Amino acid sequence: MLQIPKLPPDAAPDHGTADEVATDFGKLPQLIADGEIPFPMDRQIQERRRLAVLVRQRRRQRLIDYLAQQIARAILADGEPS
Repeated sequence: MLQIPKLPPDAAPDHGTADEVATDFGKLPQLIADGEIPFPMDRQIQERRRLAVLVRQRRRQRLIDYLAQQIARAILADGEPS
């Protein structure tokens, strides 16, 4: 079973960038976004909030990438001769 590491309260910067916070959490946001593991509710509220933001960013980016790919396919398909 995958062990979710706990961070000490001062491990994640309060006003850090998303990249800094992602580094602190490691691959945890990606694993949650992929549905590999459940969202850890045993964390402190500040950690859960930062983690939720990172998971949301990954899911949003995945959706944007998917939509862009579908639009590109539709554009290319419209240009093909019948």
